[in-house]
Amino acid sequence: NGHLYSAGRDFDSLENFVKEKLSSKCNPVTKEDCDDQEKVYAKKQASKSPSDQQEELTRLAELLTHPMKSDKRAWVYKRLSILKALTGGDGMKSEL
Repeated sequence: NGHLYSAGRDFDSLENFVKEKLSSKCNPVTKEDCDDQEKVYAKKQASKSPSDQQEELTRLAELLTHPMKSDKRAWVYKRLSILKALTGGDGMKSEL
């Protein structure tokens, strides 16, 4: 069950791919595979309203459009993953 790699051939691109696609994902409900930083963030976001969580998803997605160091980018991706798990998907709730 592999992932195709088609990003840049520099170290930062490869490192981001590994962190985003191949590393364990934090489960914000059970806290399984979460480091201390992720646990604190998951707890904080779980206490927020769905609209606040959506605002945070939007803010984080916007951050990804700007240049940043690979460790900062990896933390943004981790936060996005936690929020997506808390909101039940991509964070976009369908209107009935």
